[in-house]
Amino acid sequence: MCSLSGADIMRLSDATYQKSFFAQLDSVKSWQYPEGITEDHQSVDIWPEMLNSFLGDLNPDSLIKSQSYQKEYDFGMAPEGFTDPATCTDRIEISFDQKSCSFRMEIHHSFLVQPNWCTEHVVIYAFEITDMGVVNFYRNEAG
Repeated sequence: MCSLSGADIMRLSDATYQKSFFAQLDSVKSWQYPEGITEDHQSVDIWPEMLNSFLGDLNPDSLIKSQSYQKEYDFGMAPEGFTDPATCTDRIEISFDQKSCSFRMEIHHSFLVQPNWCTEHVVIYAFEITDMGVVNFYRNEAG
């Protein structure tokens, strides 16, 4: 039985949990990209300031009630040679699955591709939060 709720995502505001989250992320990325990430890589991973901004915007009661929450942003991170107009919105989504007692976070990054359409790249994280920190971390990306 799961003893957590969606509101437990707020634990990531704590420096210890945040350190655990980013250590897991760095570990997975070093395994997925043993040669490092190249300059033409177009997906955007979350970074501490982005996470803190999202947690500041998040309404934990809404996450508890609906089991999901999303917020639009403008990352302003179009790759070289592309533009990032307001019509190409970025967003962060979080959901909580009571059955698996785990969170799923998605980072959607969009930018303009000619002639006039927005392409989207998404990075997906799945993880659990325990008293020991962030565990069972998963990362995937598409786009």
